[in-house]
Amino acid sequence: MFSRSAAIFWILVSLMGALPAQAELQWYQHYEQGLRAADQGAWNEALDHFEAAAAVEPTPLQRVRTYGRDFLFDYDPAYQRARCLAALERPTEALEQIEISRQAGITPRTHLDRLEAELQAIATDLPGPAETGNADGPARLRVDSDPPGSRVWLDGQILGTTPLSELEVPVGSHRLEIRNPCCTPWIQQVVTSSDEMLHLDVHLDAKSPSTLRLENASTTP
Repeated sequence: MFSRSAAIFWILVSLMGALPAQAELQWYQHYEQGLRAADQGAWNEALDHFEAAAAVEPTPLQRVRTYGRDFLFDYDPAYQRARCLAALERPTEALEQIEISRQAGITPRTHLDRLEAELQAIATDLPGPAETGNADGPARLRVDSDPPGSRVWLDGQILGTTPLSELEVPVGSHRLEIRNPCCTPWIQQVVTSSDEMLHLDVHLDAKSPSTLRLENASTTP
């Protein structure tokens, strides 16, 4: 009787111990679940899965080992998060993820350019905080940067690359972003005034060699 009871006891203990392992998804399972949820248009659920995957394996990779001899190919949580954030109308966060994806070089640039164009349309359609209905003339903005050729965003909408000629912009407070793959992003809140020009000459800090090596390594299969 004792041995039979002991055997039942240990079987129950082993089953209880196995339940958490079965319930907890591995990072690559989160990624696969995210892809399925995105295909079904469940963007919040998909974003949660991609965030969980990126928390363990944040670097986009051409090929990454999952379990045993299994691999994931074209693993790019940054691009997938950007898709979700775009669908959820969070353009600024989505653009940040697109920039990470561009630097990794896993997702084709045509896909990134297409998504970026969609984000510009989203940013244009969203109500802007600077739209005050002021009858005075618009503000003007000019941006130079060191290094030149850096991308400029205003309130999540890309304006172009530096040197950026004088452009008309709405009056008020704006989120201005200047990004270059070799430098740390410059993100500031700026205020523009009616019939005045705001000229910014921004120096971008170069990324450390270790950061650049890590980003370059992510493009190696």
